[in-house]
This record gives sequence, C-alpha cells and structure tokens, in this order.
Amino acid sequence: MKLFLSVALTCGLAAMATAEQIDNPQYTQWARFKVGAYVTMKSTTDMGEFKTENEMTTKLISLTPEKAVIEMTGVSIAMGNKVEMPPQTTEIPAKMDKPELPAGLDPGAEGPKPTTSEGEEEVTIDGRTVKCKWFQSVIEDAGNKTVSKSWICEDVPGNVVKVETTMEGQTKMTSATWVVSFKTE
Repeated sequence: MKLFLSVALTCGLAAMATAEQIDNPQYTQWARFKVGAYVTMKSTTDMGEFKTENEMTTKLISLTPEKAVIEMTGVSIAMGNKVEMPPQTTEIPAKMDKPELPAGLDPGAEGPKPTTSEGEEEVTIDGRTVKCKWFQSVIEDAGNKTVSKSWICEDVPGNVVKVETTMEGQTKMTSATWVVSFKTE
C-alpha cells in the first residue's frame, strides 16, 4: 500500500510539474489598480423581438500578490422583466496554467478566415477621454456577415472600453457594450 501511495504521489507531482505556469492576464489587468477600483458597463442586444439591456459593475475588493478578488453586481432587463443580480465574488489567481490552443481554433484549419484590422482612437467616458487600441474582425460564413470591433485601454479597470457586434444575413443581431463610469483608486 505504501508503494502504491508513493507511486501515485510521485505521478501526481510529476503531472503538476509539467503544467507551465504563466502570469494570469486578468490578474495583471486588475493589479494595476487600488482596492475599490471599479468599472460599470452597459450593454444592449437586439435580435428582432428579443431585446436585452444589462448594467454590470465590477469592483476590486481585495488584492494580494497571490490573487485579486472582484465583486460583480448588476441588473438585466429581458422581454420587459427586470432581474437584479446578487453580488458574486470571483478570485483571480496571479498565476495560471498556460492554456493549450483548442482543437477547433487551429490557425491552419480549413474554413472561413476573418479579415482583421486595428488602430487607435480616443473614447470619452463620463467626461474623461482615454486613448484606446481597437481591433476589428469581419467574417462571412453560412450566409451571415459578422463585424466585431473592440476598444481596449489599460487605464480602465478590466481593460475593455467598448465592444460592438453586428450580424447581417440569415441571422440579424446587434450588440453593444460600453463603459459608463470607472474609478481607478
């Protein structure tokens, strides 16, 4: 029995040692700010008769060298019904296992490839102007054309400033998410 436990422990430790640890990008984003920093975002989705509106606040409530803890609260309105989200906390470890590329996302795989572009643009949030990098992708597949554009800024908690997506063709959809306010300290 001791031999079995010894072998099992050795194999378990060897398996743990093979997982390469990297800095967790989500932790790095929040670690630049002081406890109490927050971001409030609104979003809308319109798929014909199905429309939703959301407002979500994410707040940094604890920060150590090992982890960040964020709390999310919000409200959602769908089909005329308002639902308040109770506070939910999430621990974000400073380190994480290096992710492997999922099989379906192989860059050499067959299938439609998006057209991408990027640039810089200033965005005004609650009277403050922030410099953003934006990234856009356009992909056509199965009778639909999807255009998605994201604005990112390291000076805003969570980094995401705005995201807009439209789908035209067999399926029609528009979606927008944007920061309405934020505090960094």
